[in-house]
Amino acid sequence: MVSFVQQGMATLFLYCIFGLASLAVWLLVRSTLLRANAVATGAVGSLIAGPMLVGVLLWLLMWILPGMSSSTYVLAAVLVPGAVVVWRIRTLIADTAGLFLQCSQGGLFWALLIPLVAAFALPALLFPQLLLLPLGGNDPLEYMQLGRALFETRDSAAYPFMTGEQTGGFISPWTHPPTYGVLVAFAYMLQGSAEVAGAAKMIGLWFATSTALFSGALVYSVDRKVSYRVFAAPLLVLAVPLYFQLVQSAHIDALRIATFTLAAGMATLVISQGTRSAAVVAGIALSLALLSHSIGLLAPMIVLPLILVTWQRGFPALLRVMAVMGSVIAVLGLPHYIRNIFIFGNPIQDSVPIWEMPALGVSDFLRISRGLETIIDRLYHGAFLPFTRTNEFGWLPTCLLLLGSVLLVRLFRRGMAQALITTYRERQTDQL
Repeated sequence: MVSFVQQGMATLFLYCIFGLASLAVWLLVRSTLLRANAVATGAVGSLIAGPMLVGVLLWLLMWILPGMSSSTYVLAAVLVPGAVVVWRIRTLIADTAGLFLQCSQGGLFWALLIPLVAAFALPALLFPQLLLLPLGGNDPLEYMQLGRALFETRDSAAYPFMTGEQTGGFISPWTHPPTYGVLVAFAYMLQGSAEVAGAAKMIGLWFATSTALFSGALVYSVDRKVSYRVFAAPLLVLAVPLYFQLVQSAHIDALRIATFTLAAGMATLVISQGTRSAAVVAGIALSLALLSHSIGLLAPMIVLPLILVTWQRGFPALLRVMAVMGSVIAVLGLPHYIRNIFIFGNPIQDSVPIWEMPALGVSDFLRISRGLETIIDRLYHGAFLPFTRTNEFGWLPTCLLLLGSVLLVRLFRRGMAQALITTYRERQTDQL
């Protein structure tokens, strides 16, 4: 049996490696972010990209060198980002000295201290609860079992597990990328056993905290100053009851929401700077969204039109940026989905053979059980879900909708009033 001390130490090692990888990512993209005045966004975004790249690295290693010992993979996860940090050690020292200088000269110290304390306080407060409470829900249990299968086989090429021969009966006929499962397996390697979820349950907490901090960094990059909105943004992220519940249950949603948010944030970097290096960074962010979950295929469909609509640097520059981003995505993000086509016949699907038996009526059952029978049901339980299920989404969406409606009405009335006054004055001038 894995003791709570072992689970705690494994979590500490896991977070240290995540932090090292995040630091390595920041040092690699630092120059691009400095030119775009996006230091805060990039530094906090590295907290999302770093652990994801650890998962991708281990995924590749377990594909190329399957069946190696746990210490081999752990050593690789430390040495690769560690080598980057050593390579850029002078830059790190200079940045650290500059940061301390800025903190000593103004209010930046408190602006950094408050979110950092909150970032460390949240895992500290939830750590005992996450370790003591058992897992619940279909997805967390499936992914923990997938991590266990990868931990025991140490062969990512065997995924998806279409039969239970290698896993003692567990099958995973999914098209989802195994990145989260690989990170779970990595947590098991650190604690030396997969008997309990332990440190693996803390992965989602890292990504949720990083997402909250990233939202504050995005606001700071727009305001260019420390305002109340910088502190309000992370609170609004964590204030959604359903999101907080998913984090507590070690759900994968914390990871995929983090990568989606990172991809959208890095799109602003491309829009503001328009360089090839910025396009590479944004392409990597979009690829990480693709590798977080099958629904990550929506990320390019959302982010790329956003860039197209807001682009102001000319068509040739747009083509260059899109070509660079497309090349990065093609190399990093698409190979998994191409492999899915050869295995399943589709890049994504969410079905198992038994569901396709007409006699079972699985589609009808799911539609009825989820309350999606009619168009009205689909609107009520689908499009308007944040407003109809306040126990899951809280009252914040409703309040923001009402506030936005009031502001739009005021702007409309003000515009109409101004138009009437202008028309009246023009008529008075014409009469004179």
